[in-house]
Order: sequence, then C-alpha cells, then structure tokens
Amino acid sequence: MIRIGETRNRAWRSFRRQSSSFLGLLIICWGGVLVQGADQASKWSVVMRHYRPYVTVENVAKMYGFRSAEVRSGHVFLVSPSVVIKAKLGSREFKVNGLRYELQYPIEGKGRTAIVSVADLRGVMDLIFRPTSHMQPSPVRHILIENASGEGVANADVVIELLREHLRIENVEVRVGTASGPWGVTLPGQPVSMKVRHSGGVGGSLMLRVVAGAKGVSKDEIRSVILASAGAPVHVGGATSKAEQTVFAGNLFDAENLALATLIQGNIVSGAGGKDAGIRFGRSPALQAAHYPAIQLELGRELDPAKVAKLTADGVKRYVKFIDAELKKRVALEKTSKALLKIEDVDLSLLADLAGGEAAREKKKEPGRLRLVLPISRREAKSEAMKGGSDEEDDTKATKKKATKEKAPQAIDPSQVEIQVFFFDLADAEKVHLIQSGEPEVRWISILPDWTIDQPEVLEFLYDVPPRLEGGVIHPERDLGYVIRVVYKGVLQDAVAQPKGLLNQLWNFTPIFPK
Repeated sequence: MIRIGETRNRAWRSFRRQSSSFLGLLIICWGGVLVQGADQASKWSVVMRHYRPYVTVENVAKMYGFRSAEVRSGHVFLVSPSVVIKAKLGSREFKVNGLRYELQYPIEGKGRTAIVSVADLRGVMDLIFRPTSHMQPSPVRHILIENASGEGVANADVVIELLREHLRIENVEVRVGTASGPWGVTLPGQPVSMKVRHSGGVGGSLMLRVVAGAKGVSKDEIRSVILASAGAPVHVGGATSKAEQTVFAGNLFDAENLALATLIQGNIVSGAGGKDAGIRFGRSPALQAAHYPAIQLELGRELDPAKVAKLTADGVKRYVKFIDAELKKRVALEKTSKALLKIEDVDLSLLADLAGGEAAREKKKEPGRLRLVLPISRREAKSEAMKGGSDEEDDTKATKKKATKEKAPQAIDPSQVEIQVFFFDLADAEKVHLIQSGEPEVRWISILPDWTIDQPEVLEFLYDVPPRLEGGVIHPERDLGYVIRVVYKGVLQDAVAQPKGLLNQLWNFTPIFPK
C-alpha cells in the first residue's frame, strides 16, 4: 500500500516514552544526570486554555522521570536527584539547575496545580530533555565566527580573536567572517562560497555570532539567542504575524541550536564568566537563513574577553564531542535495528519532456515532471552463534563444534508496506515550502516486489512540479528537498530527508507525525 502525504490525526501521544539523558549537558555543566524517562508514563491530562492545549506538570514529571512535581509559594518545582526545575506561575521563563530558558507561553496555575502549554512541551522542553530524538546530526567540520556588533566594537573583536585561538579542534576548520546569504558564507580576503545544499550543512557546520553591548544585556551578563521555533506566537523573538507559521532554514536545527546554546551558556555561567541573562528566542535574518546550527552570543560590555572566549570554546568543544559520540551511537544502534526495510540511495531528477526543454516550460508556465527512483531493500537478517554438539564417542570439550545458524528471514507482506513522500521547495533559500501539486504517478519498476530475493525493490514516482511564481523552473539539485518514510504494519522502518533536518519539521507541514 502506497500513501503519499496521507492525512492522519497528529496526536502528541506519539511522543516516544523513552528518554535520553539531557544531552549530557547536565553531566558536562553541572555534574548531574537527568533522570530517565518513565516507560509507565500515565495518560496525558489535556486542558484547553485560551484555545490552546495545556498539560499538567504532573504529566511532565512522569514523562521525563522526575521524582516529584509540586506547586508552592507561587512556583512550580520538578525535582530529581540531580536536576531541579523551577518556574514562577505566570512567567514565560523556567530554570534548569539555575540556567534560564524562555518559554512561548506563561506557565499557568492555581492552588496546587499548574499547566504547561503543549507548544512549549513540544518546542522547548522536549528539545531540552530528549534532544537526540530531534537531531539529524552531521560531524562538525567548519565553524564560522561572525562579529555582529558592527564596526568599532573592540570588545567583540578581542573575544573573537581569542576564541579562534582556543578553538583548535582536530579536523575542524575555524574561520572568521560574515554570513552572505542563506546558502553560503563569504570570508574576507577569500570569497569562498561554501554552498549548503542538501547535506544539511557545509560538511557539518555551525555559526557563532558575537554581539558586544547588546540591548537589554547588563554590563556583566551574557545571553544566548536562538531562532524561535516555527509556529511561535508573535510576542516571541519579535515575530510578525506572517512569521508565525513560517519554517525557516534555521528551524531545521532547532534541537542543535538549543544544545549548543545550553553548553556555551551553562559553561560560561558555571565558570563565572558572566551572569545568566538566559537562553532566548530571536528572529534575526541571520538565524533564520542559517543552514547549520547557529546561535548569537550577546555579551555585556564589562565581561572579561579572555575568560568568555575560553569558556565559550570549551562549550563548543563539548558540543563537537557530543555530536561525534551520538553519531557513533547511531551506527551501533543501526546494527541492532529490528526494522525489516531500509531505503537505499535515492535518485532525483527533473525530466525535460516538453518541446524546447526547460526554457519552453518556463515560458509556458507549465509544470516540470519530477522523477524519483526509490530503492527499498530488506535489512540483513541477524544471525546468532549456537553451540553444536560433540561427537558422542568423544566427551572432551576440545572436540565441540560451533555452528552459526541463520535466522529464517521474516516474510514481508507488500500490502502492509506504506511509503510516504513529501517534496519541498527550497528555491526561496530562506524559507521552506511544501509542494502540493496533485497526485503523483507511482509504479514499481521491480516485478512483483515482495523482498524475497537479495536485492532492492525499486519504486518510481513521477510528479508534476509547478513553476515558481517569480518565473523559472525548479532545479532538483539546487531547489528541492524531500522526506521519504517507509512504514511496515504501522511501524516506521526507515526515513531519509534532504536536508536531513526536514525530518524534524514534517509535523509543521502535515498532520502525519514524523515519529
């Protein structure tokens, strides 16, 4: 069965109940470990308030395995052996072991009960407590440092030069420059265009924007600013009404942005490099257009540049190590995966099937025909080593034989295979748009696909892509993104995306929940 973009009810019961440690961030910054998520988490108690869904703090505590949740003296407390979360009722801020985070909506409560908005649970808290569930990481190979303070701000220049000296990481290139558009960076004296295509970053890049003397930051404070999540209300980060539902390029890295900000902010605050002005949301064009993890560090005028640079560099190094460790972990998990199907290399092309080719199609404003070839193979059957029996006439252990018995491959019912394909228009460069242009033509290139032979079964999609409103046709190698998901008997088998971060933003475009 093939369903392309089929609508389903999006329920946030789809949150996976297992919890990772808090990115190791609390281990790194405060020496603690966040409690593990409770598998026996109770059903969510949803409360509608102001036409928005909320959940109780008791639900939040059970979801993430906190030992207690209570409301007293106008404050909410979530407590585990090593982590304490504190928030004031009516505030759009909460603290994790003292580190301040911004929320989209106030935490509300009365008496001994309190509720948190689903938007904050999904877009803020879950990214803090289960960051790896929202990441599609690439190894960090490039770091861009940008002075966003303007000319003549000596404090920022000093911090950047010292930071560059401290950021000596094996196989990582560090450059100081300015962003020049959403798909690349230009460096002074060497106008190199580091194009960010579908790789989800320049071989795994990140950007640090340094602002000295930022508005609203006291002389001895530091504030980390990350891009507001898609759908954030207008009061968050200075958004406009039009920006509320927009998925920007930078939103593909929401979890990475928050992790990077947490490590740097926590490192500086715990190292007495500056007072905590919090991790806040912003809407700057540079953060919106970044096709890699990016944060903005806003420094008070009287901070010690040497101390700030050293602590910032340490935070970045820990982030790089975490990403490397997470990638190794995913390789190991892939080897033990119980999934039966996996997606092989995808071939995406635009067919010039109209007379005159692309130029004629652009002139006539006729759609281009997109061809996607999708090979799906079955994963290798796991094998187990089993002891064989020894010869009855020889009772010595030395003569025992070991045999490897292959598990019989599980038969796959093709009628239970569901394939979901979504195409995205990236030609806007800064914003991401879901392409909706009728039903595709779908056919199996393979004859009688049933995955009984040791080779992929190949599926072909032909999809009419409309020309852009500004004129011109879409070029797949430059302008198109996609998400492909293979589901078998209701269980996700594999998912690929270009850029990879689209996997984490799919719910913003379709009711099909991506997990």
